[in-house]
Amino acid sequence: MCILGLWMDGLFASTIVNIESLRLRAMESLLASEDGEGFAGRLEARLDSSSGNVDKFSADFSNTSLWARQGSYNIFILSGGYGESFSVRNANRLFVHLRHVQDISPNLAWEAFTQGQKDEFKRLRFRGLAGGGLRWPLWPSHRDSGLSSYMGLGAFYSREDLDPKGLNLAEREEMVRINSYLSLLYQRPQSPLSFSTTVYFQPQVDRLKDFHLFWESSLNWPLTPRLGLRLSLDVVHDNWPPAEVKKTDRRYRMNWTWSY
Repeated sequence: MCILGLWMDGLFASTIVNIESLRLRAMESLLASEDGEGFAGRLEARLDSSSGNVDKFSADFSNTSLWARQGSYNIFILSGGYGESFSVRNANRLFVHLRHVQDISPNLAWEAFTQGQKDEFKRLRFRGLAGGGLRWPLWPSHRDSGLSSYMGLGAFYSREDLDPKGLNLAEREEMVRINSYLSLLYQRPQSPLSFSTTVYFQPQVDRLKDFHLFWESSLNWPLTPRLGLRLSLDVVHDNWPPAEVKKTDRRYRMNWTWSY
């Protein structure tokens, strides 16, 4: 199964990547198949251009691919964006994420991941990380009622290279963060609508007040067997951001998806 989507608004890359919406929808159908194997993907793109009184150009893309084998699966995410306003660049970002998940038992899995990212307008020249952890379901007896919920707990090593800006010098930060998340997907039996929400919390091990918080909630509405609509709200909070960077970003999105 592949999915093609078009963003109506919003950015693509954030400091914390939320792969739960793909996992909770694609993986449950793939792993429930007879051989436990399959492929799922989603390609999203946006192009916005205007000239005259407003001279503006922006382009975004995002591709998520997932390969499942019985007892394990791999996820690859690539996204980026570029924008100009009156010939002045105002967006330039790139994001890559790779994750492997392996079942330990029916109710426990371990996962390992690595990630690379840059975002010029958050002073982020490069951010790389590698880590892992455990993942398990909550309330497994509720799955037949349409409720799926998971928790994850682990850690990762991160290195950030920040660009100089104004009076701020270039910086390099190396740290270890705790990686914890809670995700929930609810779909009423016999109803096409589904609701999902995910919360990530990532404090620095030796400075707990330096933490990243990410929350995403979305409503998914299949309009036809192939065409769907997704409405979502994201909030990303960095409690200890680089100088001249705001702590909180909010993103409102409407996403059309096409399955083939």
